[in-house]
Amino acid sequence: MNPLNSMTHPETTDSTTWIPLFETPPIPDGASTPPSEHWEDGRLSKVASPRIGLFLVESEEPRPCVVICPGGGYRLLSMEKEGYEVARYFNNLGLHAVVLVYRLEEYGYPAPLIDTSQAIRMIRAK
Repeated sequence: MNPLNSMTHPETTDSTTWIPLFETPPIPDGASTPPSEHWEDGRLSKVASPRIGLFLVESEEPRPCVVICPGGGYRLLSMEKEGYEVARYFNNLGLHAVVLVYRLEEYGYPAPLIDTSQAIRMIRAK
């Protein structure tokens, strides 16, 4: 089994590849284990493992890529409405899209910015 595809999301198709941002999931200060992720109505909270989901278009030529950071006030991520739907929109325009699942309030500032920077580094390296 490919470890990069071992992370699944209820609302995505089987063709979406999820890649962890870090080899070992970060643990919030004062905790002994990462939080347990919670899915409800297309929203994700208590992110345990920051990662990117690849929404790629079929193309023989290199295509631009957009990083999507779903909103939710650092308390949750609106994955379906502000993540997957936006990625599909950019795919329809012929652009690759990457949906970022970033750490939330359990980790505090600057964890979301670190995750965003790491995602951009990974995409540029590919």
